[in-house]
Amino acid sequence: MVSDGTEFAVGDIERLFEEARRNTKTKHEKWEKYYNRRRCDVQIKVNDWVLIATHPLSSATRKVVAKFKPKFEGPYTVLDVKNNNVVVWKAGKRLTINVDQVRIYRHRKCDEKDIGTCSSYNVSLRDKSSGFDIVQRRREMVKRKGQS
Repeated sequence: MVSDGTEFAVGDIERLFEEARRNTKTKHEKWEKYYNRRRCDVQIKVNDWVLIATHPLSSATRKVVAKFKPKFEGPYTVLDVKNNNVVVWKAGKRLTINVDQVRIYRHRKCDEKDIGTCSSYNVSLRDKSSGFDIVQRRREMVKRKGQS
């Protein structure tokens, strides 16, 4: 009896497929480890301030270089959170955005200078005098009160 060898080939193919599945799984776990290494879960809540990612494209005809365009715009207030989506109010309408396209906005003092608002004093920071000027004015007031 002469065999054509198909029974050996079928067994080999199954073994090769199983080996390929194992290799794919181990590589996937390795890639996942490196991908998630610096990733942390961000919990975005309603009324948080967020920045939305922009996706600028370069255009030679319009003389636009994406490299120099801002990567994020905002800040916007979060109206609602649904699963992996965030709802914000932008340009007069509700906009639903995936959380991967959103970054939490952290308020800084330098932002107040750029915008010209100050929540605690309700005065522009550019209009405020330096600390030295304030001390000088206080000294003058004390002198005037002492003379009267």
